[in-house]
Amino acid sequence: MTQHHIPPNDTHSDHVIVAGFDRQTPTFFARVYRSTSSGPEHVLWIGRPSSPIANYSVITDCIEPYVDTDKVELSEVATALFLDMVFSPDATTAEANRVTQWDPDRLDIAPTAKTGTGQ
Repeated sequence: MTQHHIPPNDTHSDHVIVAGFDRQTPTFFARVYRSTSSGPEHVLWIGRPSSPIANYSVITDCIEPYVDTDKVELSEVATALFLDMVFSPDATTAEANRVTQWDPDRLDIAPTAKTGTGQ
């Protein structure tokens, strides 16, 4: 599954935000949690195999309250999730399990249509 680690906003600065696409299930997913000494304390966890999510906009809508939208455009997250799904049938294992750290200055958000690899 792809994983996009997205920076939290100031209100939720102690949260970890991960969104992606799992081609095995297939479903989009999102997790928002706080790390604690006893493990992750989940605030949001959607897109599990028992309740798959077929539309990436559900994911971006659900994580929006937690995301630092001054650093990350949710439309770019949506595009990355959509392209994860589109390229997943032909992706190598490494590409299908790609982890992206969203950087406010430069994003590597998707495989290219021509090569199927990240830019």
